[in-house]
Amino acid sequence: MNMMTYHIDLNTTTSCNLRCKYCIEGFTHDLNFSKDSLPELYKRVDYLMDHPWFKQNYSMVSLNFWGGEPFVNFSTMKELIEHYGNNNKIFHLIYSNGFRWKQEYFDLLSEYKTMKCLDGSDKIKLQVSYDGRPLQDLYRVTATGNPSSKEVLETIDILIKYNIPFANKATCPVSGFMYLADSIKDYLNIWNSIPSHLRRSSGMGITVDYLNQIEASKEDLENLKQALIDIIPTELDYFKKNGRHFINWFNPNRALCSAGRDMGIMDIDGNFYKCHGTLYNPDKLDHLVSSKDDDLETFVQSIKKSHELHLNLSEPEECKKCPVHFCLRCNSQAYRVSKKVNYKERWDDYPTIKVCSVYQTIHKVWLAMERIKKEGI
Repeated sequence: MNMMTYHIDLNTTTSCNLRCKYCIEGFTHDLNFSKDSLPELYKRVDYLMDHPWFKQNYSMVSLNFWGGEPFVNFSTMKELIEHYGNNNKIFHLIYSNGFRWKQEYFDLLSEYKTMKCLDGSDKIKLQVSYDGRPLQDLYRVTATGNPSSKEVLETIDILIKYNIPFANKATCPVSGFMYLADSIKDYLNIWNSIPSHLRRSSGMGITVDYLNQIEASKEDLENLKQALIDIIPTELDYFKKNGRHFINWFNPNRALCSAGRDMGIMDIDGNFYKCHGTLYNPDKLDHLVSSKDDDLETFVQSIKKSHELHLNLSEPEECKKCPVHFCLRCNSQAYRVSKKVNYKERWDDYPTIKVCSVYQTIHKVWLAMERIKKEGI
């Protein structure tokens, strides 16, 4: 049975209770996806899932909550989750900063924590951002510039207490490489405190902040190299016990993003775009898939058209020839900075993102570590 999922992100709110220094979304607007817009969303989701084209390609839909901080618009999120509460073909991803959660958030997650979907996965898939204390408290700060790790760790503790499964995610700007080793070690300590049956992430997934187009300097790259060398003993010990590395950068992965093919995002105004990243590009309208004014059939046909355009994921020859074992790239950012004219060529113009030197540095340390494993040095 086909278990492919089509992902619909929902821009739940532009508001946030943190002021992360590397955030591209800004804090000048306090707009929420209105409850009044939910009936129209339900019509579109239901029509999509009943459509013959959808059934030929997918069997499930994930309705995902982005922001801003999605829990700021909790009432809308709760109503949507409850509307599809008994539908085992729909699940939800919630991307949260975990800062100063209210009791009602835990209550909602507790209600659905044991519920499974058609493919056996969790009905609600929660991701809590935590970068490791040094990075967290320097870059993920409150509106008044104060650190946030204490409150986020309190949320993690309560999630464990309530037996709620969750994943973790980290971000590191290039200026933060000097704090990376200590942040990874702190993150590992937190990871070890999470019961294995509640873990929904495999170690520490780190995203490099490339959306702000801050290219790593020689000093930044040296800081990165030293940080990774510093954690080699920790990584080797973890690998020996678990058969994989703790940080995602040391596990081979060159996956290409399926934005526009298997996913889209509904903005607060009801317009449908290719992915979350496209909402913050100056060329946002280039990525419009379907207008809020489109009828239901046009909505599906627009998704189908985008799906077919991006059906065959590709990368330029420069990327194909690159030997690095790990490289994650953002198509919306490539499009934003590319000078190419053709839409698809701009979308796939990964070398313009300026993260090659970062992944090349990671690759060199990985090669050294692989040699240590092989030769038992």
